[in-house]
Formats: sequence, C-alpha cells, structure tokens
Amino acid sequence: MNRKWYIYYFITLSVFAIGRWWIVQHYQLASSTPLANGQQTLLIWVSVFFLLLFGPAFYFSVRKLNRMIAARIKRFRIFTYVYSLFFSLLIFGVVYFMFLLLFYRSVY
Repeated sequence: MNRKWYIYYFITLSVFAIGRWWIVQHYQLASSTPLANGQQTLLIWVSVFFLLLFGPAFYFSVRKLNRMIAARIKRFRIFTYVYSLFFSLLIFGVVYFMFLLLFYRSVY
C-alpha cells in the first residue's frame, strides 16, 4: 500500500468520525429515547463509509483470489471468478456485520 492509500484512509476516517459525532449530537442519540430517523441516518452513514473503507480491500481480494485459483485451475475461468467473488462477499459480509456492531450499536 503506497502513500495515496494512507491519505485516502486518513481522510475517509476523519470525515466518518466527524460525521458520526455530528449525527449523534444532532439527533441526541445518547439520550434514553433516540429518534428513529437519527438511527436510520446513522446506519446509512456507517454503511456508506464502510463501503468507502473496505471497497478497495474487497476489490483487491477478489483479484487476488481469482489469480490464485486461476493459477491452479486452467479451465472454467467463469467458475474461478464466481468462486473468488463468493468468498470475498462472505468475508465482506462478516466484516460489515462486525463493523455495524462496533459503530452503530455503540451509540446506546
């Protein structure tokens, strides 16, 4: 990973942290009765920034898995792509679920 990725992730995390802080303050989600639209806004905010954070990692993992499988299997190129896409989506889904647990549910 070169310097441009470090800058990309620094800016993304900074904007995410400031936006999350503003949403929590604006909708008063720290109170005992959080507003439903504040929860929805926070969920959308977390989801979008999750895609910005892990989108490049997902893309590179699909490419890496596809190259590894294609090196072993010379035929069925579409199978290797679908297989790598499936496992990358599985990993992506697990990480996304953990991300939501950490950042969305930690408001309460």
